[in-house]
Amino acid sequence: MSACYGLSGLVRPVVLASAGVCLLGAAPLGGGDGDALRMAVSTNSVSVVGVRVRVGQELIRTYRLRNFAEWGLRDVKVVDAQAVGGVARCPRGALAPLGTMVCRAVVRAAAGRHVSRVTATGVPTWEGYRSAYAAAPAGYDARASVLTLERSASQKRLSYRLVYSGPAPLENVRLRDPLLDPAALRCASGGGLPPSLPAGSDLECGAPAPDQPGPHESVARISGTTADKAVSWTGKPLPPLALAAEAVGGYTVPVPSRPSMPPRRARPVRPDGLSGSVGEGMRRLARGVLPRGAQDRPGPSATAVPRREAPLLPPGSAALPPGPVPPGALGFLGVPVPPGVPVTGDVFGAGPFGPTPGRPVPVVPTAAPLPPGAALSGRRGHPPGDPLEEGMDWAFISLMVVAFPALLAAITSVSRRSNPPGERD
Repeated sequence: MSACYGLSGLVRPVVLASAGVCLLGAAPLGGGDGDALRMAVSTNSVSVVGVRVRVGQELIRTYRLRNFAEWGLRDVKVVDAQAVGGVARCPRGALAPLGTMVCRAVVRAAAGRHVSRVTATGVPTWEGYRSAYAAAPAGYDARASVLTLERSASQKRLSYRLVYSGPAPLENVRLRDPLLDPAALRCASGGGLPPSLPAGSDLECGAPAPDQPGPHESVARISGTTADKAVSWTGKPLPPLALAAEAVGGYTVPVPSRPSMPPRRARPVRPDGLSGSVGEGMRRLARGVLPRGAQDRPGPSATAVPRREAPLLPPGSAALPPGPVPPGALGFLGVPVPPGVPVTGDVFGAGPFGPTPGRPVPVVPTAAPLPPGAALSGRRGHPPGDPLEEGMDWAFISLMVVAFPALLAAITSVSRRSNPPGERD
């Protein structure tokens, strides 16, 4: 019995005693040769199974095929359940003997660790030979880095909750809020906000809230970076991942209400029925016309008329003597009517029902003839020796003494200007 070996060193010897012939790769049809085709798989240029990537990242997966048989392979196909479409794309459909081929596929990283088995097959170009078959594991590890922020605000306190999960610590942590005083922030870990948060952190912080009246709205934002050791499609580490989270909200501080004013006390109503500003004016008017205490006397009273009201009296009138007088004896606004002058008209406060006790009853006298023998003196109702009349006379005399010479001098000056000495005829 003799044996023969293939040139490639991979062909199994087969001994035929009758013919002594060695056939390369002879095997029953329908089987598979796992030595003729070999495959190596890498993800993002890293051949390690479970390479670190980021969630949602597009991965480039490479399949390197090599044919160790001395015959060619056609209809080469690579099946990968993680690839988009489930099949890799190969540049050629045939693989020459002892040749190599590179196929590629795109994989979208999902959260978590994913490992699967990739298979490659090829059909021999020579009839009677079994199909080539190769398999290899492939996978990745994508861990999501998540940062969340929750904020609750009231009229007295701002509360924050920071939650971070990821494969690596969160560095350069910053919390910004227009309503927040960073120096007043206190966290459960002790002190202010720490500069870094380990993976799986759940931290609560708080600070006093502004208490100015009115609405308070703001956007709170927390940010940081994490070196998650993820690699790019070239196999190089990616820059640190920047994370951020926001929380929108606010509160309203009510405006303090003004203290209510105490109700005004109503002015007491006087017995005479006069109240308020109008009543006070009437009382003042009465006090200027009637003598003090005259309003309290029963029935109407007479009074001396002020000099400024003397022109209102008819010529030859004289004041009535003090004391009660019969109704109708007072003129308008308490102006006395001369004795003996009949007064007619409606009495204010008396009328057809008679006078009211205790109140003055002025009347408006109608024109009546003077009694016989009534003496008229003074001009325009002014009695003789009236200071007002005498003052007016002195004022007129003084005006004439001063104004007349001044007027004469002005006339002379104008005449001289109109006729200069050299131009007279």
